[in-house]
Amino acid sequence: MIEPIWVSNLNTITLIKIEGLMFFNSKLFFILFSSLILIVGCGSSVEYSTAKVAIQDKDWAKAEEYLFKALEVEPENAAVMVDIGYYVHSKKREWQKMNEMFDKALAINPAARVQNGRPISEVTKNYRNMFWTESYNNAVRRYNDFKASNDKSLLDEAITLFKESIEIDPLSNETYLILANSYYEAGNNQMAIESAQKALDASPNDFQPNYSLGQILALTGEKKSAIEYIEKAISIDPANSDAIRQLAMLYYEDDQKEKSIETFKSAIESEQDKNRKADLYYNLGVLNMQLNNYNDADIAFEEAYYLNEEDFEALLGMATLYEQLGDKYFNGTEENFKKDYFQAERWYKKARSKLRSLNEIDTDNQEQYAKALKLIDYKMNISAENQK
Repeated sequence: MIEPIWVSNLNTITLIKIEGLMFFNSKLFFILFSSLILIVGCGSSVEYSTAKVAIQDKDWAKAEEYLFKALEVEPENAAVMVDIGYYVHSKKREWQKMNEMFDKALAINPAARVQNGRPISEVTKNYRNMFWTESYNNAVRRYNDFKASNDKSLLDEAITLFKESIEIDPLSNETYLILANSYYEAGNNQMAIESAQKALDASPNDFQPNYSLGQILALTGEKKSAIEYIEKAISIDPANSDAIRQLAMLYYEDDQKEKSIETFKSAIESEQDKNRKADLYYNLGVLNMQLNNYNDADIAFEEAYYLNEEDFEALLGMATLYEQLGDKYFNGTEENFKKDYFQAERWYKKARSKLRSLNEIDTDNQEQYAKALKLIDYKMNISAENQK
C-alpha cells in the first residue's frame, strides 16, 4: 500500500476580527476607507486593483481579464504573474502555463512580496507543493484501488494523475518512480524504463532511482543492464539487504554463480529479519548444489531450517541434496563418487528422514511425498542388500 503525502507547511489565511467597536462614525469610516484605497492602490495600476477586487468577489472571468490587462501595463510586476499562475492557469489545470508564469516571476524578482507579505520564491513553491500533493494523493488512491481490485481502468486513471503531478512539479523524483511502476503494471515496459530513467537523471547519486531503474530493467528482461544500476545502488547504501539480494539473483540469472554466492553471503550478513535470512540461506544452498559444493549446500539448508522451522523448502532442499548424494554413491559413475553402497544407504536414510518431516509440515503434498518415500525405500533396500 502506497501512502499519500501530506504537506503541513502551506500558508494559511488568518482572519482578524476587530471587536469592541460599539458605534459608527461616518468621518472615521471615510478616513479608514480612503486609507484602504491608498494602500491597495499604492504601486498598483488601476487594472491590477480591479483584478484584486474581482478576486475577492470570486468573479474569475473578470479577474482573468484584468490580470492580463495589468500585465500589459506592468510587464515587470512579478506579483501579477504569480496571481495569473494561481488564479487563472491553476484553476484551468493548465499546469505548464502556471509554471511558466511562476518561473517568469522568479526570474524578475524572487524576493518580491505578494499581498500576504511573503516572498514570491516561498509562495510559488508552496503553491506548487499544494497542487502536487493534491494530484499525487489522488493518484495514489487510484493506484491502491487498482491493487485491491485489479481494475485496469483505475490504473489508467492513476497514470493520468501521476503524469499531471509531474506536470505540476517536474522535479519530483518519487512521482517518476511510481509512474514507472504503474507503466510496468500496465504492460508498457518502454514507458516504465523511460520514467525510471528520468528519476535517475534528476538524482544520479541517490540510492532509490538507481535501485528502481535496476528493478524495472530486471523485470522487463534486461538483466545485464540491471546489474549496473543495482551495483551502483549498493555502492550508495552497502547495508541494503533488498538490493544485495536482488543483485545476487541477477548474478545467478546471468550465470555468474560464484559472484552470486559471495553476494548472497553479503546479504545474509546485513539481513536482520529471520525469515528473510532463511530465504537467503535457502537460495545459497541451491546455488552451492549447482556448483557441486555439497557440504556448503548442506550447511546453508540447515541454517535456513534453523531460522524458520516452518520453511518446508529448506527441508526439501536437504532431502533433494541427500538423495542426489545417495544416487552418486549408488551409481559410482563420477570421478569423486566411487560406487559405495554403504554411503548410498546412509544418504538415502537422511533423505527419508527429511521427507517424513516434510510430510508432516506440507500436508497439501502428502501424496507426492509418499511416492518419493517409496522410491527412496526401494533404493535404500537395494543398497543394503548389495552390502551382504
